[in-house]
Amino acid sequence: MSDVNKLDNKQCSFDPEQYKVKVDDTVAPVGSFPWAMIQVYLGNLVYRSEWDVPHQYLKFIPKSTGGDGENIPPQIWMINKGEEQPWSPSQDDLTSCDWSLLELSVFDITSAYSNKTVFSNAEIWGYIVRSTSPLGSLTNIVRNKDIAEIEAFCWERYQKSDDSYDFNFMLFFMANKDKESAQRLDNLIANKTLYVMVDGVAYNLGTNLINNSDDYEYEIYIKGSEAQKLGTILMQMAETKSKKRFYCYWH
Repeated sequence: MSDVNKLDNKQCSFDPEQYKVKVDDTVAPVGSFPWAMIQVYLGNLVYRSEWDVPHQYLKFIPKSTGGDGENIPPQIWMINKGEEQPWSPSQDDLTSCDWSLLELSVFDITSAYSNKTVFSNAEIWGYIVRSTSPLGSLTNIVRNKDIAEIEAFCWERYQKSDDSYDFNFMLFFMANKDKESAQRLDNLIANKTLYVMVDGVAYNLGTNLINNSDDYEYEIYIKGSEAQKLGTILMQMAETKSKKRFYCYWH
């Protein structure tokens, strides 16, 4: 497959040759409206550059049967700050080339605390299931299609050999057990910036993160001031036994 033609500006140049199926080319230029619709029908989430990420995006709703027994055809819906409604493109949507995939996971977490986990000399705040002593709870709202399960979303404080303390934000997850999902996740972690949004504030956790992966299991450890802020939130949540909604996305 040859490199796809990704345009630099918002407006597409309408060369019909770009949209024809060729032996060594893709059907539509990446970022174009036709490309975005293909992605939606494949089950992906898409958005435009000027939209309010991660709150505003499109998704595909399969056909269904209404309460009155009538068939409801497949539709594309816009999600906008929790509100969902059928979507129709504007003229600007049709002619723009600023469409992108939204690699998004949304989940509710009830944070908890433990100093008795599989990690020796460590205290944990948040949610973890990959442990002899699981803690907290997580409810999926929107799943990234390549992630089978989120196994840890937590803040760790551990004692080092010199008796000083260090800290990590830990994100563990299991990929779908196919090579394509693993490859897409590898590319995301290496090339995109990870953001976590909570209470309307987005925290930039960086690009090309430390990733220990083995047999479709991913372990990401993050340090820094933005990770520390998330850790403080998880600690406060554990103390008050409260639940919050987190938006985790690569952009």
